[in-house]
Amino acid sequence: MKARSRQLSHTEIAQVRLRLDGSAALDQAAHLIRLAGSPTRLKILYLLNRRQELAVGELGRALGLSISGVSQQLTKLKGAGLVAMRRHRQTIYSRLTPHAFNASLRRDFFRPSAPRRRGPGSRPGRRSPRLRP
Repeated sequence: MKARSRQLSHTEIAQVRLRLDGSAALDQAAHLIRLAGSPTRLKILYLLNRRQELAVGELGRALGLSISGVSQQLTKLKGAGLVAMRRHRQTIYSRLTPHAFNASLRRDFFRPSAPRRRGPGSRPGRRSPRLRP
């Protein structure tokens, strides 16, 4: 037996639309999700979370990107308030800010994973034999 859901009245629909259309928090959340939706930017956030602070060149080497490519991504993250930068002589360093979105990423996505379990009889440092087709 299927449960019938109650349909919203015209008044309820108007109230929901008013709340959703004027919600700056929803717009900001959508913007942050789009930013983090880029694999490159998500990797940058991950690396900065792991190392606290990295130079643009270090990020580029770690990701296999040019300095200008990393800088473009960092500029977008900085514009959203997720990353802060500081200059020391010729080098620009980046770090995560205490933004709530970064805290959420740390809590839900960047936490350390549990160590892998080894199968019975396996020894550390020894590879499993390759299976032939």
